[in-house]
This record gives sequence, C-alpha cells and structure tokens, in this order.
Amino acid sequence: MKRTKKRCSILLVLALLLTVWSGCSTADQADSLSSSDFQMKTSQISATPAEPEQSSKDISSASTQEAEPTPEPMMVVSEEPAAMQMFVCIPDHIKQYINKMEDLDGFVEAETLTNVHMDFSTASNETLADQFGLMVASGDYPDLCSNVPTNYSGGLNKALADEFIVDLTEDIAANAPDYLRFVSGEDMIHKAIVNDDGQYLAVYQVASDAIVDQGWLIRQDYLDQVHLDIPETIAEWETVLTAFRDQLGLSDPMLLRPNLESIASAWGVADYMAEASNPMNYATWLYNENGTVKTVFLEDGYREFLETLAQWYDTGLINRDFVSRGGERDNAYKSIYYSGEAGIFYCNNLSDMSLENFAGDAVELKAIPYPVLEKGQINQFGAKRDRIRNASISVTTGCSDVPLALRWLNFWFTEDGVNLANYGIEGKSWETDAAGNWAYTDLVLHNPDGMSEFEARSYFSLADTIPTKLDPTRETTGYGDWEWSCVDTWDSTSTAAYRLSSALALNEEESETYNSHATDIETYAMENLLKFVTGEQDIVAQYQEFQATCRSLGADACVDAYQSAVTRFNNR
Repeated sequence: MKRTKKRCSILLVLALLLTVWSGCSTADQADSLSSSDFQMKTSQISATPAEPEQSSKDISSASTQEAEPTPEPMMVVSEEPAAMQMFVCIPDHIKQYINKMEDLDGFVEAETLTNVHMDFSTASNETLADQFGLMVASGDYPDLCSNVPTNYSGGLNKALADEFIVDLTEDIAANAPDYLRFVSGEDMIHKAIVNDDGQYLAVYQVASDAIVDQGWLIRQDYLDQVHLDIPETIAEWETVLTAFRDQLGLSDPMLLRPNLESIASAWGVADYMAEASNPMNYATWLYNENGTVKTVFLEDGYREFLETLAQWYDTGLINRDFVSRGGERDNAYKSIYYSGEAGIFYCNNLSDMSLENFAGDAVELKAIPYPVLEKGQINQFGAKRDRIRNASISVTTGCSDVPLALRWLNFWFTEDGVNLANYGIEGKSWETDAAGNWAYTDLVLHNPDGMSEFEARSYFSLADTIPTKLDPTRETTGYGDWEWSCVDTWDSTSTAAYRLSSALALNEEESETYNSHATDIETYAMENLLKFVTGEQDIVAQYQEFQATCRSLGADACVDAYQSAVTRFNNR
C-alpha cells in the first residue's frame, strides 16, 4: 500500500524535537559526537563496545556527579511479532558465505530483541543497478530500501518527488529519538543528514570519528643508508628518490599506482583517479576549496603535478610499468615492496605491513607525512573519510507502518543495537573481561572456516549494511604502537577539507547536467592523462588543447552544478 507524503510545519517539528530533548541532562548530551573527546588509541581497551565515543574526559566528569542520571527506558520496537521487507546489496567480501541475509546472526538476534522479522530482497554489486531499477519500475516496493541516495537517479529528493520514499520528518522525533539525538550533536553532521528543506529522507550511518589509516610509507632502513631524513616536501621526496635510485640501485624508488591517485594534493588540487574504479564514490576531479568548486583539469597545480611526475617517470624515480602492474590491493603491487625493490609505496591496509612479509632481516618502515610544496603546509586531501557513511536506509511508500519502520531503525542507535551492528553477538564474536575490556574472539581473529579477520568482522556484525553509530576503532583491535604512529603521522599532516563531501546532493537539474557530461570527460581524461606522464603526449605542447577539450565536453557545467550544491549545503 502506498503512503501519501506528509507535509509538516516547522513549528510541529520543533515541538516534537523539544518533547524529545526537554528531559536531556548534560550527561545525556555526552552521547553526541565529539571529535575532541574521542580517544582513538584508548577506546579499544578503555571503553566498552556500547560506548565507542566515550572518552576519559567523559568518564572523569561523570565520576564527580553526586548521582548517575536515570537512563531512558529502551523503546519497545513492536509489542507483537511483526514482519517487514528491505532491499539491500550484499557486501562483496561476504557474499560467498551467505545464503540468505535474514540468516545472519545479527538479524536473527535483532528479531529476538525487536520482535520484528526482516525479510530481504537482495542484489550483488554486479546486479545492483538492474535489480534496483526493476524494483523501482515494478511499483511493488519493500518497506525499507538501502542506499537510495546513490542508487536512485536524482537522489533522495527525486525519489521523494517520484513517491518512491516518504518524508520522515513528522514521525522521526517520536519514533527515532536515539538516532535524532545522536545526529543532532554537531551542526555539520545534522546538516549532512537532512536535505535543503530540512527534511529527513533517510537514516544514516555516522562514525564517531574518522581515523586516517592510509598513506605513504618509506623504508626507514634505506633512508638511514643514504643518510637522509623523512621527506616532507616534494623537493625532499625527489632528493630521497634520487638517492634510492643512485646509491641503492632500487628499480622502483617510488611505487606509483596506475590510477595516479598519488601526490597531486601537494599542489593543492584533488588526487584525481584516472581510472574507472572510484572508491571515493564521488567525482574526484572536482573539489571544494573553501566553498569554491574547482576541477583539477583547469587548474595550474594539476598541470605542475603531471610535469613533475613525467620528469620522475623519465628519470626512473617511479616504476615505469605502473600502468600495468595494478593498485595497492593487488599482489603484483605488493610483491614489489615485499621484495625490497621499492623505497616509497602506498599503504591501503596496515595489516599488510607485517615485517615477516618483507625480504630481509633489517626492514624498518615509517609513515611519511602527506606531501606539500612548502614546509609547514597542511595537505587538504588526506584519506580521512567522511563520518557520514554510505550505509543509509529510507522508508518507501510501500510501507504501511512508518512509525514501526523508524523504531526498528532507531534500535540500531541504542546500546544493544550499536553493539550488535558493530561487533556482533557478545560471547560469540566478542567478549569482555572482568575489567570491562572487550576483544574479538577467535571466531573473528582466527576463523575456523578460513575467513580473514576482515571477512569475519563483516560476517558476524552488520556495520556494512545497517546504519548505526559506527565505531571506527572496531577495525583497529590489532594495532600496536607502530600502527598508531602511522595514524598519527597521516592524521597530523592532512585534512579532507577540500574533498567534496558525500553529503552533497545535486538536485534533479544539476544531476542531469552532471551526468550528461561526466562520463565523456572522465573517458577523455583516462585516455590522455597517463600519456602525459609516460611521454606519449607532450605536456608543454598539448596540455592547453587537453584543457580546451575538457571545457568543450562540459567541465564548467559540472563545476557549476556542484557549486550550487555546495552553496545550498553551506546555507542549510
């Protein structure tokens, strides 16, 4: 049955919000997001899974109070057994282990705790576009649908206008108070989960903080041999790479990735990924410099980056077969730095950096600061992820009980739901000791069925599928001093301030404009940028022609589309 979209006034929303928040004490508000209070390094040993965002500051403050506040009673999701249906994409890395999503431990346990059985209609990443399109075209919608912002052409606003999803604004305060309190703790987070009209069209996963666990590493033992310090600027990188080539005879002083997503950010422009795969999910050839949207193709900084990279390629400072070797996730890429032939290389996963994988007995690895042109600068394009994650769920017009759907979604922001989504079932995939410290069990760390820790974590928890308060440290339980030193280096030398936020939403007209031009621009770029680096095309003679062609293909129109979206977001 389709549900007519509701329109509520601002006064009604405010009244509902005041009803929810009027009884909140200062201690209650400590549940809200706080980057400064979030202690990344100690959360895994000092906080229970139910409180990933709690810090030592919160704990000491609470101890000075004369009495603990009475906790709010947990909301009853459903008094009677109920059933709902959701459309979802099965995560690639666990699909081989799944027969039906509803059989996963987390959903079985959630049914016990909520009295709601969830049936799933599913797709894989390979079939997602077709299956999603067929579902929408059928008019027979499930109660809930995941990731509408990225899967529905035109995004959430178009899905609302087309009566595919419903506006949750009128019902959210009464039925999802834990979610609402959590996302309202910081202005920027709240701005990101509503649309330009202040409507709630989805429930989002939000991370308590963002950990920068990717970046460049260097062989410190090689650096000691050539008597140089850790490089910070591009000029220092070149000095180090030259020494690695000339004094140590390395075949790959710098191991470049084929997508060119490397060091362009040192020049103050985005690291455009010159390949079809785009894990950031947004146009990396566009970026937001203090509220002004720009494209790398039309900025001098990107041309200067390509000129430097072409020089390094020509003089043997980077691997000459970078186009064919593969990226940092591929064994062909890893085999080079494991063999010792690379001095600087990109780390996508710190767990890959066990020294036992490397040839030789004196291997020492260090993280390199994100590069800049001048000392003292901060790189504005680091690998810090948005705290608003892709996992979101909307309620469709096929739902006959929107309040029930919201209460079920709210469950994942309660203590039981947060633990279940992040870690799985206590006593099975994780456990606590007498002091309250938690850890994954061998079911995750040394899975008897051959799952990797990454796969087991995803299989026994639901954080890849369900919006919740995401604890980013759930993936860092094996980190020691060396891993955290890498995180500190990358975090302290970079921000993600100039990246386009995943919270940006193009309207229908802007989406049509962008989509009508982007594919042609990206295809043209992929055909030409690598040629500039390898010398097949002359940057001096041909780059202006490249820029002119990008303009003719609609680069300026794409910039204007995202500029409008950025301006609206900033004005929310």
